[in-house]
Amino acid sequence: PIPVKYDAAAECPRFLGELLGPALEAEDIELLQLVAGQLVLGQNLLQKIVLVRGTPGGGKSTLVQVLQQIVGAHNVVTMRSEMLCERFELQAWIGRTWAVGADVPARFLQERGVEKLKSLTGGDTLHAELKQGGFIPIRGTYNVWATSNSRLVLKMEDDAGAWARRLVLIDFERPPVEKKIPGFSEQLVNAEASGILNWMIAGAARVLALAAEQRGVEFTPRQQAKIDGLLGESQSLELFLRYG
Repeated sequence: PIPVKYDAAAECPRFLGELLGPALEAEDIELLQLVAGQLVLGQNLLQKIVLVRGTPGGGKSTLVQVLQQIVGAHNVVTMRSEMLCERFELQAWIGRTWAVGADVPARFLQERGVEKLKSLTGGDTLHAELKQGGFIPIRGTYNVWATSNSRLVLKMEDDAGAWARRLVLIDFERPPVEKKIPGFSEQLVNAEASGILNWMIAGAARVLALAAEQRGVEFTPRQQAKIDGLLGESQSLELFLRYG
């Protein structure tokens, strides 16, 4: 269960006005609300992998810390892409709903296990090997997020189409605010947890509406251009050899 009291009248003006507003474009806040809504649902109906990138100190970590406290630490697992092909790694994912790679290095999406993220978000059935012996089937409906200050590049392996369908990019591109607020994530949760939950529930309702209509996320031209740019950077050598 989510460890936050539901209050239908609660709002979150500081979360929207002091954290998200100064850091993100309005269209990116709407997109963020969708993927944050899935954290309330506990499943990744949109089958997306969320990359939160950008300015150091711009608010990425605060955002994820706030959402983790809303969802509850018991629902979150630390994601290690380099370990996803190792025995027993998926045991830690059992019973969790959100996998987070925090402040990941530039090579995070080039590790040999990263291709498994497509199965973990695409609805496939996998088998988590247990240290005490045996396997437990798990369904690949996990919410998967990574935050990074680096320019992440993908390990493509001739699968650009699958990655293009999976990616959501939320970029904190604006300069960080001059005056830092110590313990800002705790302040927001203490004051506005129920309001932030309502904001996430509104996103969840939009996700369920899209699912009912069998529709996916519609990116703006700017958002789609960022995804295309990442895919292009990830296969720059191939493009150079082909067209160079």
